Amino acid sequence: MPLTGGSASFTTSSLTVGTHTITASYGGDTTFNGSTSAGLAQVVKKYPTSTVLTSNLNPSIYGQSMTLSATVSSTGPNPAMGTVTFRNGATELATVTLTNGVTTLTRTNLPAGTLSLTATYNGDASSAVSTSALLSQIVNHSPRDFGRASTSGKP
Repeated sequence: MPLTGGSASFTTSSLTVGTHTITASYGGDTTFNGSTSAGLAQVVKKYPTSTVLTSNLNPSIYGQSMTLSATVSSTGPNPAMGTVTFRNGATELATVTLTNGVTTLTRTNLPAGTLSLTATYNGDASSAVSTSALLSQIVNHSPRDFGRASTSGKP
């Protein structure tokens, strides 16, 4: 880069995620000796993301097909890629691949009760990890589980 008024500048958008040490070197001329600056630590962070979890059926009934959808938005120039992990509390339900920032999980066997569901985007090379807000999913017992007459001849 040529010097203008004793300074030079350089712009780049090609640094990868991580910490880079940047130095400037002056090769010298007929009047001044060459020199190299002290290193400057330049930190490049991943783009922030946000994850939204929704249910197509809330409340649902045990045994009924229910689909959870996770949508991941990144502030970066490219859509988030990679996987999303769905959980009920600390219990992992499944890890599913994102397609165009969206993924779904369909289940019929979630336990009856009020579930605490989350979706965690696991990040990629340029997009950071994020977890959805808690989704309280209500799964009611099946009506056929109540008031069923015994057919075995036993009370």
